[in-house]
Amino acid sequence: TKIPFPPYEFQTSDGEIIGVDVEIGQAIADELGVDLEIVPVDFDEVIPAVESGKCDIGISGISITYERAKHVDFSVPYYSTSLSLIVPTGSEINSIEDLASKEVGIESDTTTSYSLIQNHNTSGILAQNPCNIHTCENISDMMLELKEGDSLDAIVIDSPTAQYFANADSNYTIIPLQMENGAVFKESNGIVVAKG
Repeated sequence: TKIPFPPYEFQTSDGEIIGVDVEIGQAIADELGVDLEIVPVDFDEVIPAVESGKCDIGISGISITYERAKHVDFSVPYYSTSLSLIVPTGSEINSIEDLASKEVGIESDTTTSYSLIQNHNTSGILAQNPCNIHTCENISDMMLELKEGDSLDAIVIDSPTAQYFANADSNYTIIPLQMENGAVFKESNGIVVAKG
C-alpha cells in the first residue's frame, strides 16, 4: 500500500498504520487465518510488488483500469468513487473549465487523475488554455502547497481523500469533478492479486 492516502491508509501520530484499506486487508487476513503484514511502497510500486510475489495483495485505493488488468487480476470492486477538485476556500475555481492556465496538483502515478486532466489539456475543454500539471508523491505536501497558495491553485484527487482533508480543515473546499457533458467522473477501486 501507499502511505499516506487518507482515508484509505495513513499513519497516526504514534506511527500506527490505519485506514479503510487496512481494515479491509485485516478482514481478508482474518478470513484466511493469516497475519496481515503491511508493506509501505510508492504507489507505482504496488502492482510490481504483487506481480513479483513480494506482496500477496495490493490494496491502496487502486482504480480498476484496463491497462492495470493486463498485469494483475482485480477483485470485484469494493468501492465506487469519483474525482474532485479541492481548492482553497474562497477560490474562484468552481469547475474544470476554471482550471484554464491554472496550477493544478496531481499525486504522482495516479493514472486516472493525470490522464483525465491531460486529455482535457490536449483535446478537451482546456485545450485553448491548458492548465499546468504539477505532480507530487506525498498528498500531505501537496495539500500544504495548496493551503499556502504559492504554487498550486487546485488539486485533482479521489473524492474520499478530498472529503477527508476538507473535514479536517475549513481552508479547503471540494468541487465534484464533472465532465464536459455534465456527468460526474466515476471509477471503481479493487484489490490486486497476481495473475491467476
